[in-house]
Amino acid sequence: MMHSFAQEANNMFFATMQTKDAQGLKIKHLEGIRIINSANGYSVVMLSPNAAEELHHKILVHGPEFIY
Repeated sequence: MMHSFAQEANNMFFATMQTKDAQGLKIKHLEGIRIINSANGYSVVMLSPNAAEELHHKILVHGPEFIY
């Protein structure tokens, strides 16, 4: 039986962001962000509400699900 990341992650949600920002956030929120895949300087991530709250105060959201 296959499980998706969403099924395993409770209330985490998907987003796309620059890889350097994702790696920086992971330092402070080890359990709050999962880097799913990275290519060409961008990453698909899953964020917890706590990690997303910190991002809300530090960075600009650009379009649906993309964080800059």
